[in-house]
Amino acid sequence: MSKPRLKRLLIGCASLVAAFVLVIVALMAFWFWHGDQRWSKPEADLVNHAATLQQDVSALIAAHTADGVNRVVRPADLPVSLQITGLQYAVVHADYVALVIYTSPDTQSGFRIWADNPNPDYADKPTALPYVMRFRYCDDDPDSPTNRVESQWE
Repeated sequence: MSKPRLKRLLIGCASLVAAFVLVIVALMAFWFWHGDQRWSKPEADLVNHAATLQQDVSALIAAHTADGVNRVVRPADLPVSLQITGLQYAVVHADYVALVIYTSPDTQSGFRIWADNPNPDYADKPTALPYVMRFRYCDDDPDSPTNRVESQWE
């Protein structure tokens, strides 16, 4: 093979590798900047019902935790203000309602809506509403402020 032809072949291979790396970097950047888009519609649903959201949460807590047991509630049985896009179920606790959007055998994620102020023992991500936080819980990870264990429910 002649030197000019070998040079063109190497330049062509290098160009393909550079293009491939550029595409991978672009995809990673897109994922990094738009990774939270799955939260935008459910969070917008909560913001649209901000006027009645905390009242509905307080009423739900009063109706479902009188015996001290956390309850799972189907989306159809929730007030309209809590029926957000992608909701799988809600868990009613003594001081907040967890709206679970994603669940797998080890992980849950969604929103905690506090009846009053968020508990400082929970280090969830803030949202546009001061009493609504995004949470992610994984039972493989140790209990911590960012991975607060959900208590048992019925």
